[in-house]
Amino acid sequence: MLGHTASSLRGVLIQIMLLDIVFSLDSVITAIGMANQLIIMVLAVVMAVIFMMFSSGSISGFVEKHPTIKVLPELSPIDRMTLVADGLGLHIPKG
Repeated sequence: MLGHTASSLRGVLIQIMLLDIVFSLDSVITAIGMANQLIIMVLAVVMAVIFMMFSSGSISGFVEKHPTIKVLPELSPIDRMTLVADGLGLHIPKG
């Protein structure tokens, strides 16, 4: 039973990290957009669009199967950590 919990936790953490990567691409594009070379900006946008095109199908399928995941991008990293800890039965004081 414990092994199942560990693999589930690992899966949840991987999913959160992947969603963070996908939803933070606009920040990456903005940061790279501050570069002085036009070719770097163009390549960053093209690479981000290609990555989003290839990953959007699997991500939308996952979100359709797990609709509660829609709230995660709106949460801060500390809120996400608190949710994971609560799921593991650990209490984090919020005061």
